Amino acid sequence: MKLTIYLFAIAVMLLSTSVVSAAANLAINSFSCTPSEVAVNDVFSCTARIYNSGDASGSVSELRLYPDSNDWLESSNYLATSGTSVGTGQSTDVTFTGLRATKTGLNGFSRITLDNVDDTYVSSGSVEDTNVISVAVTTTNSRSSAPTGDTFTVTPEVTAGGSIDVTLTLNLDSGGCSIGTQSSEKSTTGLTNQQKWTPTAWTITQGDSGNCVYTLSAAATGASGVASKTSSASSSVTCSNCTSASSSSSSSSSGGGGSGSGGGGTGARELNESISYDLGSGESATFKFGGVSHTLIVSNVTDVQAAITIKSKEKTFIMRVGEEKIVDFEDDNKNDISVMLKSINILTKKAKVILTPLYIPETPQDAEKRASGDGGKEGNGKSEENLTPEEKKKRGIIIALVALIMIIAGIIIFIFYTKRRVNEKIFRKSVYVKN
Repeated sequence: MKLTIYLFAIAVMLLSTSVVSAAANLAINSFSCTPSEVAVNDVFSCTARIYNSGDASGSVSELRLYPDSNDWLESSNYLATSGTSVGTGQSTDVTFTGLRATKTGLNGFSRITLDNVDDTYVSSGSVEDTNVISVAVTTTNSRSSAPTGDTFTVTPEVTAGGSIDVTLTLNLDSGGCSIGTQSSEKSTTGLTNQQKWTPTAWTITQGDSGNCVYTLSAAATGASGVASKTSSASSSVTCSNCTSASSSSSSSSSGGGGSGSGGGGTGARELNESISYDLGSGESATFKFGGVSHTLIVSNVTDVQAAITIKSKEKTFIMRVGEEKIVDFEDDNKNDISVMLKSINILTKKAKVILTPLYIPETPQDAEKRASGDGGKEGNGKSEENLTPEEKKKRGIIIALVALIMIIAGIIIFIFYTKRRVNEKIFRKSVYVKN
């Protein structure tokens, strides 16, 4: 009896051992984020791989991903669901989406919970930190004002977010200032989080058409070359001796400009060559194109841009200095004129706008002359130089036909005259013989 009880106890122990050992063992064995580096405030995702090293199938319903102590994510944790059954020796991937980085630097994760059970694979050193990047640029001028021809320096300072490489570009927006032969770009590599970079300063020569307005643009690329971010800063140095006279003299061509038809006087000019106008906000000028009147209106003038409106059919463009737009008055896919915002005088707040015809249209006066025969022979309606290729071809055919008819008529007349002379000779000869 005792032996039977003993054997039964051994059997129960063996059975329970078998049941316990047949269990799933689910854990994270791989983790990565896409993209591998991001710009601050960008959204990204991360994928965790769950591996089952146990001897029975198992599943995880909920997973939660937690950032490290830098607290660099928008939310304190991110939820992902699975529920997929993972067999022995098998794995499944679960993706956390909608992650948003709010702090720069090399950042990581502290843990992932699998149905409330902590898994610390992400903090074990096996996972690369996420490089979150940004860039900021500031500028300092050596002088607040300078007369024409004097120089001043512009010293930039760049602050890195994360591990980045930076290219810094200087753009001179207005005022006619220049940097001579200096390169407008400076660059560096290997900046780390919160590191400051102060490259050598630019020396700028003050221009003569207003305040010198410039923009510094910093373009940052992550150390892996995946993420990018830009930043810019604008500033100006006052021109202490620039006057409105210099502006008006530079735009004196607005009243003249050659021997084009329709020019002269203070009325609307015919736009048959480039004409420039200096206009402030709310000011306008009238011009003609093909004899039809149009109006140029300038508004919202700033140091670097202005709103340009062309009427009769209203078309408005927001243009920066140096920008050019093409205008099609009738929206018939035939470009008529170009409009360029050449410059802006910072002192007078006047924009120099240049209008250029893309072809010379026929005016009503030209059409009248052509109709009355002034442009060519009476009755032809058009001079030879005004004919289209098709009209020239038709005229050539008509001339050829007329010439051919005249030749044929000449031949007929010649044959008739020759035959008549021969007949007269025969008649005279016969009369002579009879006599």
